Amino acid sequence: MVKKFTFFFCLFLSIVSFGKSIFIENDSTKKWLDKLEIGQSLETTDQSVEPAQIQLTFPKKDTSSILLNFGLSYKLNSRNNFISKIKIEYHKNTLIKKKQNNFEIGYQGTLFFRKTNTSYYLLFDPKYNYDAIDLNSSFASNILFSWLKKDGSGIKWNVENYNKNNRTSFFVSLFSGIQYQNIINSGEAKSKGNIVRPLINLNFSYSINGVGDGIIPEQKLTFGLAYTVRFDAINTTNNAEGYTKLLKLKADWYFLNDPLKLSLGASINSGSDPIKGLKNQTFYLISLNISKPD
Repeated sequence: MVKKFTFFFCLFLSIVSFGKSIFIENDSTKKWLDKLEIGQSLETTDQSVEPAQIQLTFPKKDTSSILLNFGLSYKLNSRNNFISKIKIEYHKNTLIKKKQNNFEIGYQGTLFFRKTNTSYYLLFDPKYNYDAIDLNSSFASNILFSWLKKDGSGIKWNVENYNKNNRTSFFVSLFSGIQYQNIINSGEAKSKGNIVRPLINLNFSYSINGVGDGIIPEQKLTFGLAYTVRFDAINTTNNAEGYTKLLKLKADWYFLNDPLKLSLGASINSGSDPIKGLKNQTFYLISLNISKPD
């Protein structure tokens, strides 16, 4: 286990060193790389990227394992009121109590409605989804609403809130909307059908920052909470879901912020995520994390 973790750790450092030389030496390649985003799940990450993870997993009753959560998107265009991307995600965990092996590929659009100090926006992401555990193929999409507040008095939303000397900051976001899934093929005939899930997603984090070389302070230590609740308001399959929720409590120590963000993290995860093939369970993670906002 330690050998595997050391291997992936060294691999990430090699990627970062190579990537940094590209960013510095090749401006044309840099323009292309600037459109790439690396994260774990890209549904609600226009303002804050949840990092991709290579994880040592400690379930309550099973042996430890390595888990991969990875997402990649490429920006097609960027205008004042619309952002367009293509994206892929892969989530695999082989040794937690209820296995996960899920892949999706699709499109993501974000439409902004401009206001004086606050921008409201609508996010949608039609995609193809394959669950290799339940052998389900489906077409799905989230349609989510939130807002971006960068200026004015009070709490800023979907952007970091810094104190006067930038040594600490906090981030808060709230998404609400619906999740649609049409299961077109399944290992069990009763699983075919349509599901509509209203959902709410809340994210909060508190960071201790360093000065850094740039205008934006560098994160050093971050504590976070992510909570999603949903229910199957419409479900034409024979598998009733009812209310489902996913709670994540995490802490991350950042040891590199440029050109990629690398951190070591620990988290407690409890609940489920039906569209990503994560069954209801509780497990603990120690992870090596990587992210790159676009």
